[in-house]
Amino acid sequence: MRKVLILVDHSPASEQAVKWFSETSARADDEVTLFHVVGPTSEDDSGMYPKYSSFLREHGVLEEKIKVQKEIISGGIHAHAVNSAIKKPIESHSPDLTVLGHRGISTFKKFTTGIGGTSEFVVRHCSVPVLIVPYPIERASIPE
Repeated sequence: MRKVLILVDHSPASEQAVKWFSETSARADDEVTLFHVVGPTSEDDSGMYPKYSSFLREHGVLEEKIKVQKEIISGGIHAHAVNSAIKKPIESHSPDLTVLGHRGISTFKKFTTGIGGTSEFVVRHCSVPVLIVPYPIERASIPE
């Protein structure tokens, strides 16, 4: 059994990551936790979890092996709070693999704000294997 932590939100990059993992890497005996950081006034996420769970089930992950965990940040959503909240489940769950989508932050934004994106934070600060799924995925064509 493999413990997989998938960091999710409402973004197309997050949906792409769940789909890609489901289609290419999911195993029936995987124990999957969908982890979402939300603010106190975040948008309704009730439809997101069933959709993401269905991607996993369609590719063989057993329903009883899929969990949802939500972390509510009282001070609102900002990079430092999100990054701190993400470290908690990685440290407590000790997953064999952490999966997340990558939207991409421009070099200009990184330079002007002094911060990188969530995927950069996870790769730099977490001691478990990380699978980053870019959005959008550009399929390379291989000449015949």
